[in-house]
Amino acid sequence: MQDQNTTAHTAPRRLIRMPEVQRLTGLGRTTIYKLIDAGTFPRQRKVTPTVVVWPEHEVAAWIARVLDGHTEGEQRAA
Repeated sequence: MQDQNTTAHTAPRRLIRMPEVQRLTGLGRTTIYKLIDAGTFPRQRKVTPTVVVWPEHEVAAWIARVLDGHTEGEQRAA
């Protein structure tokens, strides 16, 4: 039996595709891939030869850092 407190506070993890990443971030495809290349945006995962996805919680964490004024690139420079 699972602990109800643990289960109640754990959101299911989702994998999202590029259109959803773009919608959540407001960024275009090219910008997203440039940020990935720069190491400042979560890397995509290849799930089939033609499909890539991002863990939604990683994209949400990136958005939170941007809203807090802390991107990964700024943290390295500090």
